Amino acid sequence: MNNSIEQLVVLAKKERVPEIDVASSVMGEIRSIKMVRISSIKPMGIVAAISALAASIVIVFAVHSYKEATNPMMGLFEPLSQEPLLVAFYND
Repeated sequence: MNNSIEQLVVLAKKERVPEIDVASSVMGEIRSIKMVRISSIKPMGIVAAISALAASIVIVFAVHSYKEATNPMMGLFEPLSQEPLLVAFYND
């Protein structure tokens, strides 16, 4: 089997590559594809902008919620932090 593969390799190296000028047809296809893509980018850009705006709003709420929820024990000490302790002792 290796011998047949090696023979194919030798034959492939001996083949002449055909010379065909395809530059003009390829450039025509590229130009036509480019025009289609430019017109289809605008709606996707609008959707992307709306999506980015929605994501930024969600991030703002998420950061606020994270800051509030970082210390779950803070609710126990909140009544103490509203009134200074020393004032409560000296007023009695």
